[in-house]
Amino acid sequence: MGYFVGVGSGFAADYLRGGRFSTTGVRKTFNSLGFFGSAAALAVVALAGQDQKWCVAMLCVAVGAGGLTNGGVSVNHIDIAPNFAGTLLGFTNMAANFCGIIAPAVAGFITNSRVWKKNKQKEKTANRG
Repeated sequence: MGYFVGVGSGFAADYLRGGRFSTTGVRKTFNSLGFFGSAAALAVVALAGQDQKWCVAMLCVAVGAGGLTNGGVSVNHIDIAPNFAGTLLGFTNMAANFCGIIAPAVAGFITNSRVWKKNKQKEKTANRG
């Protein structure tokens, strides 16, 4: 679903840019709709409780709304430097993926810290007695 919405948002963004809307305005609008739409749908998932159909529907809406960002942030490299858009995309994707690689290590460090170990020790002693 995100793919189809993403392709459609690209065509829609180009159409709007061809008219009376500025490039900056179109990019900001598509990014805002994509990110806030996804956030709202995920908030509804959190509130939906045990209703599986509602949760699946809202997850589909979240992924679809995320596709709207293709009309905004994904083409930003072409706006910045058309001749080096591929190189810029490679560097920014590398930075984003590096964060995804480091995040589990940081989470492991936080959860395995002394504070967490002390709390686990307290729980163990409380459960014994």
